[in-house]
Amino acid sequence: MKCSRKHHTLLHININPRTNLVQNNTSPLNDNAPTEASSSNVSNSTNCLLSNTSQITDKSVNTLSGFNNCTLLETALVDIKDKFGNFRTVRAVLDGGSRTNLITSKCFKKLGLTSYSLSINICGVGQRNTRAAGYCECTIKPVGRCEPHIDLDFVVLPQICHNQPSQSLSREHFNKFSNLVLADPSFYKYSPIDILLGAEIVGFLLVGDSISTNYDEPVAQETLFGWVVTGKFKNAHYLSPSVDICLATHNLENFIKTFWALEEVPSTSKFSSEDLAAEELF
Repeated sequence: MKCSRKHHTLLHININPRTNLVQNNTSPLNDNAPTEASSSNVSNSTNCLLSNTSQITDKSVNTLSGFNNCTLLETALVDIKDKFGNFRTVRAVLDGGSRTNLITSKCFKKLGLTSYSLSINICGVGQRNTRAAGYCECTIKPVGRCEPHIDLDFVVLPQICHNQPSQSLSREHFNKFSNLVLADPSFYKYSPIDILLGAEIVGFLLVGDSISTNYDEPVAQETLFGWVVTGKFKNAHYLSPSVDICLATHNLENFIKTFWALEEVPSTSKFSSEDLAAEELF
């Protein structure tokens, strides 16, 4: 016997389907992989998943990139009017690459604003669509100032982005901006984003000069809300997680077998010992 399958010995075909399957799945990845190390990691992960598909498997992949820098987005504290006419301070990110202004559902509910029906999808990076929950009309202004009042429409989304920056940084690294009136005094702290101001308003908000020392260091830009800090920040103690995947694969066939085994009425075997031996052999 060359294998443990139930068939006549003359019908055996010496093939290894799992090997072919792994080769078919890993060869395109190896052709397009940027480095040998990364392609081997992908192949190993593929082998693990393919070899365990007949069982319940739990896989966890944690990959850390080798970059020791992070990018600061332009953030600012902004006053926004709630349903009672009072201004409340929220944290905004300025994004000249967005066609629309966005507000999170959590911030929208906290302000108690009126939502209007809107049937559109917001398309982001990689052509990924997010269904809009509606839109609302808002009035914003700089914190601590009476003017100007800016009326904008905001599309309501469950979430705009992850907390910014990707981790809290030390304030000591930005002492060169200590003499500036910052739009977000805690721009270096890991904090959530409430609203996004898009291209229709960002150009109007940029009112002054910028301060920079090098292309690979943060830049301070003067805006209507104060100075915003943006750009790449190098930190030897910073390691950005680029991939964090948890995968659980459960075989449906096993679940069905277990279900029918519980429902099936037990019965005694009517086969003789010779019949059972023949069944096991062929």
